[in-house]
Amino acid sequence: MIEFISKNQKQNLILFVHGFIGGRETWVDETNPHRILNYLMNDKYLHEQCDFALFNYFTQLSDKFATVKWLISFFSGGKKLKKNLSIDDLSDLLCSEIQVNLKQYERIILVAHSMGGLVSKSCILKMLDNGNESKIVLYISLAVPHNGSDLATLGRIILNNPQVEDLGPLQIFLNDVNQKWIKQKALPATIYHQGKNDNIVPKTSSIGYDVRDIKPVYSDDDHFSILKPEKEDDIVVTSIADSIKAILTNPPGKAGSEKSIEKDQGSSDSFSNISGSVIINRSEVKGSFNK
Repeated sequence: MIEFISKNQKQNLILFVHGFIGGRETWVDETNPHRILNYLMNDKYLHEQCDFALFNYFTQLSDKFATVKWLISFFSGGKKLKKNLSIDDLSDLLCSEIQVNLKQYERIILVAHSMGGLVSKSCILKMLDNGNESKIVLYISLAVPHNGSDLATLGRIILNNPQVEDLGPLQIFLNDVNQKWIKQKALPATIYHQGKNDNIVPKTSSIGYDVRDIKPVYSDDDHFSILKPEKEDDIVVTSIADSIKAILTNPPGKAGSEKSIEKDQGSSDSFSNISGSVIINRSEVKGSFNK
């Protein structure tokens, strides 16, 4: 399920997690260089400091056709059954991949789109809940339905798909993840990206419940154009690159790292300060929604 795009024995890994009915093509398109992954790999510093990989998993509107194909092949040698797993199950798979196949990395950055952000978020919580020292130091959320999507409510009527079920507003899974997220005090640095033209994930959902003082990054994107920046200095690309560089330059736990970032970013309200503010506030818990 892990596909390396660049593997050069680095200490840091940037891991990309696609969303519902997405896949490798979410991040990689040989005919179109305008992809977030390409821009980051072309950054000299990031290329020197990081390996790049994808977490791929099965997701389709319906898995009935895949099940029929498996039944047919079963009698001729058999193939692995592929079906839509719940987001909770997918997060289990991601956790195992990180613990077993990515154990050589000291730091992991998760860049996640749409439902992939919920898979990543659930995985982060499970690793922390199990008492593991998490290697995930930065979580980048791109158009993620933290509070669900109204389209999923319609999809539940016509599709028998556990992923669609989990994506509906007020679903048990989402509520459980959100409650655990605001109570957890050891979360990785986080940055939320919202596309102002997103007609799939509403504005009230693309920025997760978070007791930390995190400034979201807004862009003039829809749910899918956020994945296809037109230029290397696009606000989404710049934000992601700056956030990763800041966390690698000043790793969590390094003495004076927060002060150093704050000093480097300055005191203005320009966009260049957004990634710094995210990391500065990574350990500040200012309250609880349950008071």
